[in-house]
Amino acid sequence: MKPRRAWADERIENDAEIIRRREVSRVVSAKNLSPEEAEVVESMSRSLVDGLLRGPISAALGRAADRRTRVGRRLGR
Repeated sequence: MKPRRAWADERIENDAEIIRRREVSRVVSAKNLSPEEAEVVESMSRSLVDGLLRGPISAALGRAADRRTRVGRRLGR
């Protein structure tokens, strides 16, 4: 069974996305980037944020799954 996404994980991703968009917008405006350059910055920032969050979120989901398994064993499931 695939673990359900925790509310905190979704909030972290949402907060990171808000920050990412704000920073991309700031850089694109400040440096007067072309649409092509802006797309490169956008793509790179998305990859960076996804990569940074993948490990911590995966670890948190793994811990949550372990807890559910232990609780299920205690309840005889």
